[in-house]
Amino acid sequence: LANTISMAQRSIYSIYFATMFFSSEQGCISNSQNNGQIAQTRGKDQKQVVQNLTRLLHNMLPHVSVLFCFVLSFCATFLSRKHILCQHVVSKDSIGRDWLIAAGKHVGVGVISLGLTMSVAYRTEVKFRKTMLDL
Repeated sequence: LANTISMAQRSIYSIYFATMFFSSEQGCISNSQNNGQIAQTRGKDQKQVVQNLTRLLHNMLPHVSVLFCFVLSFCATFLSRKHILCQHVVSKDSIGRDWLIAAGKHVGVGVISLGLTMSVAYRTEVKFRKTMLDL
């Protein structure tokens, strides 16, 4: 629980820092000495910060179809483990031939899920595609 809270705090601070950094990079935040001018631009600055935060969060997440593939892969591998692999209980002494075949099928489901997710990501994520081509 403590690690989860710590990671959540780090993530929130990182998003806050990135939003403020990119807002100041684009000249959204005024550093003027005139208090009246700061008060007038504060509303505009806050709107710009919210827009930058929205754009930053949008760019952080993968395409909806990739997220759907992640969920589909999780369900497929979970069901594969439950129905294929767990039906063949391993005795403490040895691993039987049937269990090895079931494990191979389970690994096959994982490989197919990975291939599907990678192909959808390759088609929908332009930055990902450019990175893969640069390798």
